[in-house]
Amino acid sequence: MFNESFTIGIIVLIVMVIIGVALFPSASIAKRIDEKFKLKGRENDVLIYQSPHNLASTSSKISNLKRPRDIKGSDNNRFLLYENYIVVLKPRGLNNTDIEVMRHSRAYNRYRGPIVNYWGGTIRNGSIGRSSSRGGGFGFGK
Repeated sequence: MFNESFTIGIIVLIVMVIIGVALFPSASIAKRIDEKFKLKGRENDVLIYQSPHNLASTSSKISNLKRPRDIKGSDNNRFLLYENYIVVLKPRGLNNTDIEVMRHSRAYNRYRGPIVNYWGGTIRNGSIGRSSSRGGGFGFGK
């Protein structure tokens, strides 16, 4: 009797956790950056924040907010790839970093060269994670 009740209780708990994760997904990286860093400005669909830390430290702090799917770049800039966003880090002076937060399509239009070099030509909205269109990338069999 105890084992049966215990098993049913565990199954119910697992189902509740799955439903909770499905109904209440974690906050986007854009929201988390907005809560953590000072907004410096906006250029079209790009939000620009300022960090009082160097590039490496800022990259680490943002990665700790939410783990990126991939990180590419150099000492001059860094690109953090998330499901719906790309975060671009640019050093400003010795100990400051600009943080640009944008959707995939805006990042592709703004930084086509590095993005194609790092991830190929398929990084567009819907091509990472849950695809909003069949095939995920652009122009392939749609």
